[in-house]
Amino acid sequence: MTAKPNTKYALLDANDTIARIFDSAELSEWNEEQVSVVEITQELESVREGLKYDRLTNSIILPSLSEEKELKIAFINANLEVELSSLKQGCSESEVLSWDLQKQEANAFLSSKDPLSAPFLNKIATVRELSLEDLANKVIQKNTQYNEELSTLLANAQILRKEIDSATTLKELEAITYTSPFAKKGQENV
Repeated sequence: MTAKPNTKYALLDANDTIARIFDSAELSEWNEEQVSVVEITQELESVREGLKYDRLTNSIILPSLSEEKELKIAFINANLEVELSSLKQGCSESEVLSWDLQKQEANAFLSSKDPLSAPFLNKIATVRELSLEDLANKVIQKNTQYNEELSTLLANAQILRKEIDSATTLKELEAITYTSPFAKKGQENV
């Protein structure tokens, strides 16, 4: 089969799922005995890879608005998780598990100046050859920075979820994308 100019096609896999969308510039001809290809006659904006093709109606099955919302929320959550994990980059899981204890002991020590109120941090400070006060201040500073970045990411995701819930059309929903709040400020992603 030869592709028509200015026409989009869907390459279907064995389960009639769209594996690839292409036009004549990408693939000008194909053997219909070897691959399953259908011309996209529906509104192109709504058609994407991963959708099913119905051979009975000769049409692509478009998901409902609620199904699209679920997919969009999953997409937002996946991006959020990537950014959340980057906040902990370079830290072992055991170190992350100790953050609450470190913060608790840092606050206790900075309030009392008693090394006995911070045995965990005191041990770390000794091994790292730091003063306990310097380490406690560093723990508080890093905890504050982490919480600020965490709250920024969570607020961004909540705003996007609200936009998704408010969308009344697929077009509105498609316009919602995940952008890192740090990229919005011109900073690098954390």
